[in-house]
Amino acid sequence: MTGRKIDSTIFNDCEVGALLKGKIEKVVSVHLLPGERDKELTTFQLPRVEMHPARRSVSFRVRLSANDTAQLRLCLLQWHRFRVRYPANLIGIGTSFIEIFVGVKNNVSRLNVVLLFGGKSTEHEVSVRSAKSIYDSLDKTKYNVRPVAISKRGVWLQGPEVQRALETNTAVLDAAEKITLLPDPNSRGLVSLAASAGNGESQEAISVIIPVLHGRYGEDGTLQGLLEMANVPYVGCGVLSSALGMDKIKQKEICCYHGIPSARFYGFHRARWTTARDAVLSEVLNHFSNTFPVFVKPANTGSSVGVVKVKRKDELGAAIDSALQFDSKVIVEEGLEHIREIEVSVLGNHQAKASVCGEVIPANEFYDYAAKYEDDRSRTVIPADLPASASEDIRALAVKTFEVLECRGLTRVDFFVSKSNPNQFWVNEVNTLPGFTSISMYPKLWEASGVSFPQLVEQLIQLALEEWSEKQKLRTSWT
Repeated sequence: MTGRKIDSTIFNDCEVGALLKGKIEKVVSVHLLPGERDKELTTFQLPRVEMHPARRSVSFRVRLSANDTAQLRLCLLQWHRFRVRYPANLIGIGTSFIEIFVGVKNNVSRLNVVLLFGGKSTEHEVSVRSAKSIYDSLDKTKYNVRPVAISKRGVWLQGPEVQRALETNTAVLDAAEKITLLPDPNSRGLVSLAASAGNGESQEAISVIIPVLHGRYGEDGTLQGLLEMANVPYVGCGVLSSALGMDKIKQKEICCYHGIPSARFYGFHRARWTTARDAVLSEVLNHFSNTFPVFVKPANTGSSVGVVKVKRKDELGAAIDSALQFDSKVIVEEGLEHIREIEVSVLGNHQAKASVCGEVIPANEFYDYAAKYEDDRSRTVIPADLPASASEDIRALAVKTFEVLECRGLTRVDFFVSKSNPNQFWVNEVNTLPGFTSISMYPKLWEASGVSFPQLVEQLIQLALEEWSEKQKLRTSWT
């Protein structure tokens, strides 16, 4: 049977054929027909290598130079545009190389996906639950999924113990194999710190990372900074929007500047509270005209950790002391009454879209940690019972908030809506890495909008690769 050549014709759509000529460094692997002898190929010059129509696949490494790195990467990242002739996929991407797979239909190489969860955060357990849901939804015929956990002490881990923690929804212990991700764009792989791993050699290249880390050191921009330095594609918001999503004070200041309605708030640092406690108490009381209730929150936590509803003046100091156990900054917010809690999921990069609105009816007085994750009496109503005009306005404001904070990939925007007038509403806060458990609002809202959980995760991976692709267009040198 006549073979089909893997030549520049299969790359015409992305104009990569000419760039590939002479840059093939080696054939990484060739999967042959049953009965064929394995071959060790060391050269791969287009258009000389043939792909038998029934042969499974071939993957090869392309050597990159400083002059063609960005252009060639961008071309190869358009692999989905030439799948009609030969299904193709990326295996790994580095500063000086890129590995690409070409195979027959239904035998496409799997992307190497790192599912990163746990974390040195008060929301560690929530992260484990979210990661389990995502892991179960990923198509293992399309993705080579590697669970990687960060313990409560901040240690990066992999191995059977991590898999066990994921499957049993338990905290990750430090007994697993220790690994790390170097802030080196030439590595593009996780590095084992085990003595038996051989001088910390990098493992196979990462195609994309899905961070499922809620709270500090996961969705506050710190992890995103590491991933940017390593030049690894990752799901979700970047450094700036992640930091703004976590810091409720700065988030609200920017939203107010752009005319996004918000309840009154007052923020301050631990240093001021320590040196001028009475003055701060007086300023807070004056700011809210001595009206209660108010909510006292750590400025940089999620899942309502450390939040206290203060109903009387004499409770304020103790609530602030409590919040300062979780963060060095405190935000005091107006306690709006007779309101409904409405949430909207936003998905996209530069052309974001909003899900239907959903309503949270908490089991407790407000939607605290227990009501979110422990008390099954909390209810959600999807879609929320709102007039069509109010629903559309809330969804539009969710997208505007997403854009103002320069979010990417995914964000959930939470609102307060007046019970007496549904056309009066305020943005409460955004969550740039919202919960992904089986009962979490972000995926449930998209499911009600016609996007299933697996489809949602697929879209997030694609958005991550597109955002990374855009960044590769930027020049990193003046000369």
